[in-house]
Amino acid sequence: MTGRPLPRLHHKQDDVIRLFNAGCTNTEIASRLHMDRSTVGRLRRDLGYPPAPRPRPRPRSLGEVFTAGTTSLPGGHVLWTGHRTEDGTPVLKHQGRHHTVRRVAWFLEHGWWPKGRVTAGCEHRWCVTGHHQRDSAGVQQARADGRAVTGMPRRPAVCGRGHDQLVHGRLGPDWRAYCQACKTASAAGGRVVA
Repeated sequence: MTGRPLPRLHHKQDDVIRLFNAGCTNTEIASRLHMDRSTVGRLRRDLGYPPAPRPRPRPRSLGEVFTAGTTSLPGGHVLWTGHRTEDGTPVLKHQGRHHTVRRVAWFLEHGWWPKGRVTAGCEHRWCVTGHHQRDSAGVQQARADGRAVTGMPRRPAVCGRGHDQLVHGRLGPDWRAYCQACKTASAAGGRVVA
């Protein structure tokens, strides 16, 4: 080496070198400095810099995956247009895990995962708008509120078989109280599940 500086290859060379050293790609540099990408690539090669790093794609957030599979409709409703299971359940995959879309809609709206099953709380069964979703606890609370407004009696503390109704008690769509443990036992052929 003679100690002489390299001849200037381009009038923006100093800026290009600064961005090479910052780890920018040829495309980023060309965009920032309003240059042709092939000129940036030639400078990289001529100045002895290694090939541009390949940008690693940023993982999409849960909200981005959800939004990519939806279409907004009039009236504030959202339709799921993404993947469904064989039985028609809307699902999405994020970071290697499958989630039902209704649970994700609830999570994105409230910031915590719902308790139990999630259903549409509006008149459209297919709607996945976050604030239109109801989890099991919300459905039960709405039914309890309806029961109280109409003057129906409070549900008993225990059912006829002795199940604690704070744990097993549910209210049906008609606001009538029933015991989920008894209903499960009946479906299992009469075996009582405590």
